[in-house]
Amino acid sequence: MEVKVLDEHFGKQTVNLNLIQKLQLKVLGHAYLFHPPKNGWKGKLPFYIVKCKKHNILFIDYPHGFPPNQYFNCPLCLKEMTEKFKGEHEENRRGRSA
Repeated sequence: MEVKVLDEHFGKQTVNLNLIQKLQLKVLGHAYLFHPPKNGWKGKLPFYIVKCKKHNILFIDYPHGFPPNQYFNCPLCLKEMTEKFKGEHEENRRGRSA
C-alpha cells in the first residue's frame, strides 16, 4: 500500500508499506522502513514512518535520544514550537528594552 509522507530527510513523497508495517503503524504509531546512508553521517540509522497524532500526518524520522527514552520529531510540531519560541523570545527582548 502506498501512503503519502512528509519527509525532510530524503525528499520522498510516498512510501510503500507492507502488511506488517501497516499493522505496526496502526498499533505502535511507527514502523521500521530502512537503514539508509546519509551524507555527512559516519554510520547508518534506522528510519521509521511515524504518525503524528496532533497533525494526523505520516512522516519519516529516526529515533532521537537514548533507549529506553527515544522519540520522533514531527516536522510540523517542531515548526510550531520554533515559531512559539521565537515569538516569546521577541516579547522578552521588547520587554527588556522598554
